[in-house]
Amino acid sequence: MRRRSVGCHPLGCRHVRVEFHDHSIEFIPATVSGNAAIAIAYAAMPAPLVIFVADKDTGVANSINSIMRTMGGAVGTAIVITILARSAQNYRTPTGPVAIATEDA
Repeated sequence: MRRRSVGCHPLGCRHVRVEFHDHSIEFIPATVSGNAAIAIAYAAMPAPLVIFVADKDTGVANSINSIMRTMGGAVGTAIVITILARSAQNYRTPTGPVAIATEDA
């Protein structure tokens, strides 16, 4: 069992200890609970936006919030793909070489 420290979680910058095990079933509950927390935060975000903007600007505020969430997801995905692609190793298969990210990514 290896342990790694992961920082800057979307719900706040703090260090979270994540344990990587040999079986994916041990990692699935952490992933599900993390995604549930993000979904709750995304669902709750429009309420403070409506409180702090004028009534006529609530549509604009919610639109900007949605755009920023989409852009953040796109940038985050690009960063993860870059990290995984950087650690990729080529493996020979019957149909030709395939690049697969290593476990140390």
